[in-house]
Amino acid sequence: RCRHCPVSTTRIESRGESSATTGGTTTTTKGVAVAKEKNKDVWNKRYNELLEYKAVHNNCNVPAEWKQNPQLARWVHDQRKQYKLRNKGESSSMTDERIRKLNGIGFEWSRRPGIGGIGKGT
Repeated sequence: RCRHCPVSTTRIESRGESSATTGGTTTTTKGVAVAKEKNKDVWNKRYNELLEYKAVHNNCNVPAEWKQNPQLARWVHDQRKQYKLRNKGESSSMTDERIRKLNGIGFEWSRRPGIGGIGKGT
């Protein structure tokens, strides 16, 4: 255990992984990598669903209460939220690559005209 932080770090010898324990929860480096890969897969799945939505509706403005795919509606909302957090300098899952991909399909970062640089990534 590091004397400067509340996280206890140990080595799992049989697998050669590091693990961290905080608040009774243990996370291995392999577990973190798996979780990040899963999140990336989900992001790409929703992005592809958004492409399909755009092909039909000619825009990326999935209604917030869209019953045909509520997961996509929530994902679109979350992208706007993560983008705002990033622009405020707060912790965010929004990356430069994701911004480029979404800008490339005409994603509107705000549903209100003149707010958030609609489609410009600003």
